[in-house]
Amino acid sequence: MNNREVIDFTDLPITKGLQTNIQEFKTMDENIDIQSILEQQAKLPPLKLGYSATLQAKIPELVGGITVSLAKAFRALDKDMKNPSPFEWEKAEAIYNILL
Repeated sequence: MNNREVIDFTDLPITKGLQTNIQEFKTMDENIDIQSILEQQAKLPPLKLGYSATLQAKIPELVGGITVSLAKAFRALDKDMKNPSPFEWEKAEAIYNILL
């Protein structure tokens, strides 16, 4: 961790796909104010290290990018899916556990 006592945004292994989904989320957020909702909902779990101010500020967009990617994963599983069942959630979770 570069001899720091905090985790910084640059420490996260952000994939190219997640970067793309974060950018797509940011574009969506211009039309709907989901950023403020995510700031309330995206709680950080306690860790042994602290979080940098930069990382804390970027948590909502990270969650937004992951949410966009999850929606795309559901579409890939079934393009007509409207409300995922527990079975579809399990399949999506299995995919994310492999990738993340």
